[in-house]
Amino acid sequence: MDQSENVPSTPRERKGPTSCDGHLNSTSDSDSLSSPTRLSLSLSDGEDQLDRLQQVELARSTPMSQWKAGTVQAWLEVIMAMPMYIRACSENVKSGKVLLGLTDEDLELGLGVSSSMHRRKLRLAIEDYRDAEGGRGLSKAADMDHHWVAKAWLSDVGLPQYSQAFHNHLVDGRMLNSLTPGT
Repeated sequence: MDQSENVPSTPRERKGPTSCDGHLNSTSDSDSLSSPTRLSLSLSDGEDQLDRLQQVELARSTPMSQWKAGTVQAWLEVIMAMPMYIRACSENVKSGKVLLGLTDEDLELGLGVSSSMHRRKLRLAIEDYRDAEGGRGLSKAADMDHHWVAKAWLSDVGLPQYSQAFHNHLVDGRMLNSLTPGT
């Protein structure tokens, strides 16, 4: 099921917060704007999102060896689509230099990446970024995220029945390329 189908498209479709007894609180637009707490929370959330987007842009335009912790976390969450590992990453990986030096054992024990497919995805991405620092740039496979592989590519090659499995394992272009014979 497409996640966007569950997201209200207009403010009128959005429901207010739930009270402690499980009932929806009704809030008008003027109530939410006049409440300093709600306004500061929304500004803080907006600032966090803006900072995350700036960090993602840094990840796309800066060599991995120059990344700080925030850029590593934004890369892991947004580009790699692996937010489940951010907590361990924030505790154990303080820079892109550290990320470049991680072994498979570090990924499993230090970041808690128990899925062999997820470790492979991270390992391939880290190797791609390491190669890019040598001046070659990222591989073209880096442009194909797991959503595209699971939906478009599998459909194009007549294998849509594998879409959910590929999506669950976060199979992206790098992983797909590593599964292809002759590479």
